[in-house]
Amino acid sequence: MTEEKKFELSGQRALVTGAGRGIGKACAKCLASVGAEVVLTARSEEQLEKVLDQIIESGGKASVYAADLLSMEAVYNLSNHGPFNILVNNAGSNIPEHFCDVTEESFDKVIDLNVKSAFFVAQVVAKGMLESGIKGSIKAWRWTWQKME
Repeated sequence: MTEEKKFELSGQRALVTGAGRGIGKACAKCLASVGAEVVLTARSEEQLEKVLDQIIESGGKASVYAADLLSMEAVYNLSNHGPFNILVNNAGSNIPEHFCDVTEESFDKVIDLNVKSAFFVAQVVAKGMLESGIKGSIKAWRWTWQKME
C-alpha cells in the first residue's frame, strides 16, 4: 500500500531559516517530501549540508545558503535565491542568562535575530512575491501583513 500525500507543493519554492537543526530541519524535510524546492539557511554550513544530503537522498530538491541573519547584507542577499512561495521564518536564539544579569548587548543580539531579522526576511520574501506576481500572504507571530495581490 502506498502512502497518499495530503498535499502537493511541486513547483513551489520554500525558504527555511534556521534549517540546520530542530524545527527548521524538520520543516525543510517535510516541505521537500511533498515536492517543494527548499532553500536551507542557517549559520552552520556543515549542518545545512547534512540536511541537504538527507533531502536529496529521499528524492527532494534543495540548496544551501549559509549565512548569519544578524547581517542585514545576508538578509538582503536572500533575494538572490528567490522568489519564494513559502517562508518558514524559524531562525532564532536565546542567551540563557539570569534575568537580572542580562546586558544590553546580549538583549540586542537576541532581539536583532528574533525580531529584526525575522521582519526583514519576511519583507525580502514579500517583495520577491510582489515582483514575481506570486499571490499569498505573509503571516508571523500573531500579526498578518498585507495580502500579496
